[in-house]
Amino acid sequence: MYDKMNGVGAHEVIVETPDHTWRHQRMSNKELEDIIWAYRDRIMDLKRDIRFEYILIFKNHGSAAGASLSHPHSQLIATPIVPKRVREEVNGAKNYFDYKEKMRFFAT
Repeated sequence: MYDKMNGVGAHEVIVETPDHTWRHQRMSNKELEDIIWAYRDRIMDLKRDIRFEYILIFKNHGSAAGASLSHPHSQLIATPIVPKRVREEVNGAKNYFDYKEKMRFFAT
């Protein structure tokens, strides 16, 4: 009745700074750029693994948000399946884009 597969995936913690007291409000453009480049580098590396279909980066800050580390960090997960909700949202966005493109074509 159900599909099954071996457990496979990736879960990484991206430490954003060596300063434990650092906050995003004090972040320079260069610090933000470095974090975004780290995200890109990790995504590009994981995309080489053909088993992964979905990669998500998220950040939670503070214990109220579920963070278990006090150090400023983000997390990345990679899974072999695209979550149903994400697939539905992407398909809906694509359908809307296709609809708008058709309407634009007929309007000219």
